Amino acid sequence: MNALRTLLKLLVASLAMVLALTAAVWLWSGSDSSLATLLTRVERFLPAGQTLEAGEVQGSLRTGGHIGWLRWSRGALSIEAKDIGVAWTPSPLLSKQLRLSEFSVASLSINDQRSDHKAGQRVSPTDLYLPITVDVPFKLGSVSWTGATTLQATDVSGHYRFDGQTHTLDKGHVLISAGDYRISGQLQASSPMALTVQLDGAVQTSLPSSQQQWKVAATASLTGALAGPDAALALQASLKPTPITNPATKPDAQAVMQAEVSAQIAPWQAQPLTQAQGQWQKLNLAALWPSAPHTQLSGEASVTPQGKAWQGQIQLVNTLPGPWNQQHLPLDRLQAEVSYDQGQWAVQSLQATGAGGSLTGSGQIEAGQWQGQASVLGLNPGAVDTRLAQAAMSGKLQAKQSNSGIAFEAQFAAATGQGKTAKSSQTPTSLH
Repeated sequence: MNALRTLLKLLVASLAMVLALTAAVWLWSGSDSSLATLLTRVERFLPAGQTLEAGEVQGSLRTGGHIGWLRWSRGALSIEAKDIGVAWTPSPLLSKQLRLSEFSVASLSINDQRSDHKAGQRVSPTDLYLPITVDVPFKLGSVSWTGATTLQATDVSGHYRFDGQTHTLDKGHVLISAGDYRISGQLQASSPMALTVQLDGAVQTSLPSSQQQWKVAATASLTGALAGPDAALALQASLKPTPITNPATKPDAQAVMQAEVSAQIAPWQAQPLTQAQGQWQKLNLAALWPSAPHTQLSGEASVTPQGKAWQGQIQLVNTLPGPWNQQHLPLDRLQAEVSYDQGQWAVQSLQATGAGGSLTGSGQIEAGQWQGQASVLGLNPGAVDTRLAQAAMSGKLQAKQSNSGIAFEAQFAAATGQGKTAKSSQTPTSLH
């Protein structure tokens, strides 16, 4: 009996300790410093090479709070968020559910200075399961991406859900340059990971000859599967001018930006684009992408398979050329033929006019190294970039990349006056 009493006392004492610890944790999780304490502790458990910093943190783990700034980094990749608001209730976690009533970020900055990955077979996913279900409405005031490409977006919002089987995005919205877009999509968590994404929106543009504004309807869909090395996706996209009310002064719709593009994509192959077809007219790249130049492009392009290889062609005319440093494209016309075969790219022929002159060339890329040659006739560097000299130049240029750097060999003749030409010069140069 004494042993039984002792055992019961130990059980009661242990239960009381557990209840006391639970009560203490519960009380601590409701304190205004618990959110800041958790963020400080999380950094200690991050993998080597990763850092997490936070400042101006207020709020509790039980209800959420506010974070002035949060910065995560790993090598040449860093992500910083400012003015973060989070509101939630922890009780659904007992049922393996994460539900947020608020997740807002005033600004999100992504700086990706990582070098490009080496060419080769990409690793395909087989599933994208999460251990809990998720329900998160989100809103971001602005998003900026700096790296190999740049992106500026504002008014990003939507509602993300994961029900244990499917990832879903509803009511997605984003403003990019002159475009106002709505996005929705679903991704199956298990193989074959069926994917459906739909984009609808409108782009503001104007006619080159007037200030009259047009709305161009933008639509795009991406469907297919992501699982496995043979995964395939189909892309359809279009830009079409919308009708104008009171068409008394309605211009010809053919004078407004529009485009049709279709493509077949193998996302985990070394060369993911397997087939494509596109036509466009009066295309202004700056209206679609903030950092792109202002253009008025008309033309067509195609990519057609040839066994395991493919052949590509492009023809375009730009009726709004200008210097690159003034956010224009110093190009009037371009015609090129490109091929891809077993990891080797080849520009079989390239003919272009612009900046007062013309250029013809060819080149190839193999095993991540490239070489090319071009002939230039009457090209004005000042028309390419106004900070360069205004002098027509003709000649030849050869460039080759090797493990030791990039070697240039150039021979140019520059016009110095009417009927006078400077002597030719040959200048081999290596960049390491």
